Amino acid sequence: MKRTYVKGDYGYDITFTLTDADGNAVDLTNQTSIVLRLARPEDTTAKLLGACSVVGTPTDGICKYAVQSGDFDEAALYDGSIVVTFSSARQTADGFQIEIKDELPST
Repeated sequence: MKRTYVKGDYGYDITFTLTDADGNAVDLTNQTSIVLRLARPEDTTAKLLGACSVVGTPTDGICKYAVQSGDFDEAALYDGSIVVTFSSARQTADGFQIEIKDELPST
């Protein structure tokens, strides 16, 4: 799945619904951290590592990242993942792509 946003925009949330291999919501009740990781496919280091917060009931598996100024400062295609850490486990959610465009086409 690819999501598209505009370069330089910030002050909005990106929401993710985390599911396991069977399509069930990941229970975020006992998580110690949830991190959004974005990197260009050709890079070995992340462009963005950002803390996410749980939305609503933790058993629904929904989290959000609040986009900050400077997060999307260059147009590019990024591979993304959500890494959830628990006291005795770490789980990486299915990957996705985020495309940052200079501007979206007008309709």
